[in-house]
Amino acid sequence: MRTRLLHATRRRSGAKALREQLLDTECIRIGRASDSHVFVNSLSVALEHAVLREHGGELRVEAIGSNDVRINGHVTRAGLLHPGDVVRIGPCEIRILERGEDVDCAVEVETSPDVKPAAASGSGRSRVSLREIMPSARWTSWVLVLAIGALFLALPLRTLERVPTKRDSVADQKPAQVEAPGALARFAISSWNPGPLAESHAAYTLSCETCHRERFRKVDDGACVECHATIGGHADTVVAGDAFDELHLRCAGCHVDHKGGKGLADVPDATCTDCHAGLEAHFPETDLLDTSDFAAKHPEFRPSVVTSPGSSERTRSGAVASGGDEAQRVEHSGLKFSHEKHLESMQKKDKLTGESIEIAARKCADCHAPDASSAVMRPIAYAQHCADASCHPLGFDNDYPDREAPHAAAAIVRRAVEEFFAGRALAGDTRASGAGAAPRQRPGKGDLTESERLDTRAWADDRSAKAIAALLSLDTDGPCVKCHTLNAEGGDVTVMPVHVVPFEGGERWMPLARFTHERHAQEDCERCHAVRTSDTSEQILLPAIGVCRECHGGEVATVDRVASPCLQCHDFHHEKLGPMRATSSAEEAAVSGGQVR
Repeated sequence: MRTRLLHATRRRSGAKALREQLLDTECIRIGRASDSHVFVNSLSVALEHAVLREHGGELRVEAIGSNDVRINGHVTRAGLLHPGDVVRIGPCEIRILERGEDVDCAVEVETSPDVKPAAASGSGRSRVSLREIMPSARWTSWVLVLAIGALFLALPLRTLERVPTKRDSVADQKPAQVEAPGALARFAISSWNPGPLAESHAAYTLSCETCHRERFRKVDDGACVECHATIGGHADTVVAGDAFDELHLRCAGCHVDHKGGKGLADVPDATCTDCHAGLEAHFPETDLLDTSDFAAKHPEFRPSVVTSPGSSERTRSGAVASGGDEAQRVEHSGLKFSHEKHLESMQKKDKLTGESIEIAARKCADCHAPDASSAVMRPIAYAQHCADASCHPLGFDNDYPDREAPHAAAAIVRRAVEEFFAGRALAGDTRASGAGAAPRQRPGKGDLTESERLDTRAWADDRSAKAIAALLSLDTDGPCVKCHTLNAEGGDVTVMPVHVVPFEGGERWMPLARFTHERHAQEDCERCHAVRTSDTSEQILLPAIGVCRECHGGEVATVDRVASPCLQCHDFHHEKLGPMRATSSAEEAAVSGGQVR
C-alpha cells in the first residue's frame, strides 16, 4: 500500500507546517513503539495501538488487542474510513485526505501540543532542577570558548614555534627551541590533523612544515614541485593559456592528502569533470569535447590516423560511429590489406609452378600477439607472418623458383636482383631459358673476350630489368602493389613507407587514452573488432564507444557493468608537455606572500 503521510506541526503564530513522507508498506502502524510509522509519545497510547490497512479497495482502521480508537468522536475497535473522517488516538488526530493519482491513500497526522509526553509524566516529583545548581548558560559558554582556544589554538601555536623546521639554520636553534613537545602539546597538535597522510607521504608525518610552509595558508605548488619537479603537464600551454591560474587550479586541489592509505593519484571523477564537463567555457581553443561520465556523457571515439601515405603525421579523425566525417575516418598508412580475405580459405595458383594451392583461413592469433606489456600488439613482420611460399612469395624468375627478392625498399630490391643475375652470368649459368651467358670460366684461367663480356652484361641487364619490372609492376597482379602503395613519380617506381599502429614508442590510435589487451584477453577479438566486413586496410577497426559500454559503466560499478572512472583510461600528467609547474623555492613562496602559482 503506497501512502502519502503528512506530519503537521503548529508554529507559534498558529500557522501549520507540513512534512511529507511516502511509505510503501502493507499497513501503517500507530503507537508508542519507536518503529511505528505514526509515533505517538503519550502513556495513554499502547506500544502497538492500531493499524491502517487497505480492505476491499477502501481504507480501514483496526485497534490491536484491547485498545480502541475514536472515529469522528465515536469509540470503536475498527471501521472503514473515507476522506474527511478523523481518527483520534490519545493526543493524535489522523485526518483522512483525498487520495492522489500516485498513492493508494493520504493521511494527515497532528498531535495536540498541550499534551505532555510520556517521558515527562513524572517530572513533577522532583523539586530540584539542574538550572538551580548549574552555572548560567552564558557563563558556561564563555568558559568553554576560552578553554578550547587555549588548548587547541594557543598551545599548538606555541608548541610549533618551539619545534625547529628545515628552513631554520643550526646556528639559530637554541637549546630551548629543540625541546620535544609534551604529551598535552602533542595531543593539541594532533587535533589539527584532519587525518593520516597518504602512504607516499608517511615519512613527513612529524614534519608538517615540509608542505605547510606558512600557517593558515593552503599548500602552494612550490612545495610540491620541489620534490616532483619532473611531473609532466596536463594540457598544451598554447591552448590552456592562463586559464589554469585563473581557475586557481593547484596540485593540492586535485591530490588531497590526509586521507590515509588512499593514494594521492586516486582522485574521484568529480575532480576531472569539474573542468571537463564545460571545457569550451574556459578553454575556447581546445578541440576536446565535454564529458562528465563514461556511461552517460562521453564523446564518441575520434582516433588519430595517418591521412597521407608516406607520412607519419597523424590527424584527429571524425567519430568512429556515424555522424563523423567519413572522409577523415580512414587511415592511409601506405599498406593495402583485407582482413575479410584472410579469414576465409581460398584457392590460389602458384605463378612459378602453376599448381593450385589451398590456403587455409587465418585466425586473429596467427598474426596478432600482444607485446611484453600486453597493452598493444606486436608489429606485423613480413618474414614471420607473410613470407609463406603459398601466401606472399617474392619470387621473380621462373628459372630460379627458390630465389626471392628481399622484402625491403625498392632501391635495395633492384640492387639485389641486379647482383643476383650478374653473378649468374659471370658464373656461366645456363639454366636460364634463352640464356646467352658465356661458358663458365675458372678463376685465373683467362678473361672473357670483349664480345663475351658485352653479351654477358646484356643478358644480366635484360633479366634484371624484367624481374624488377615484374616485382614493382603497377598492375594489380604485381607482388608488391598487392600490399603496398607504389609511387611512380620521377621515373623509378618506389614503395611508399608504411606507418601503421603501433608507431615507435607504443603510440596508438588514441594517444590521450590508455588501453590494455591483457584485461580483455578472455574476450573474442571479433566482439570488438569488425574484421569480417573489413575489405581494406583503410578502414579503422577501433570499436565504437557503444561496444565498450556493453561491459563498462560509470565511476561506480553496477550489476552488469564494471566501474570505469576517468583515471582508468586517462592519465592526468603527460611528460611530453613539459613540467606541470616551474620549481620555486621556499624563499620565493615567502616573497610572493604564499600565493599559489
